[in-house]
Amino acid sequence: MGGTIFDPFAGTGAIPQYFGQKGAPRVYSNDIAPQSSVHYQYDALSRINWECMGDFDYVVTSPPFEVLDLAIPLLLEHTRFAAFVHVPGDYPANSRYRTQVLTALSYSLRVVYGLPMVPGRPIRPCIWLCIFKTRTAERALWLDSDGFRPPPSPSCD
Repeated sequence: MGGTIFDPFAGTGAIPQYFGQKGAPRVYSNDIAPQSSVHYQYDALSRINWECMGDFDYVVTSPPFEVLDLAIPLLLEHTRFAAFVHVPGDYPANSRYRTQVLTALSYSLRVVYGLPMVPGRPIRPCIWLCIFKTRTAERALWLDSDGFRPPPSPSCD
């Protein structure tokens, strides 16, 4: 996966570290916590802060689950191609409105759900939700995937 990768809720930095170890050339991170070792230290839920951080080709992140409904629209607004978001397994179905939105996106082939499969570990109750900015972006990513694999899932505590 070429291009810029951004984790706006980096926390411990596991996702940026994963992509850095896999050789991704441009990986950026943000977290509001002052002890975080990140490129940016902004509140990722503030639209004005995204103007400072800019737009990225891909957003790969695991935000606090209680802010997902606020975070996902901002992630999609500031990604050029796709947002990969680590969510609880029941996230797509535990709200009628959310179910309608994600169903509509899936009909246009702009959303994909993926279970984390880590050899030797049980399946966790979380999934990776991939939302493409456009249908064209979805086709381009899979054609250019070159064996792309999402990072291992963070803890779902």
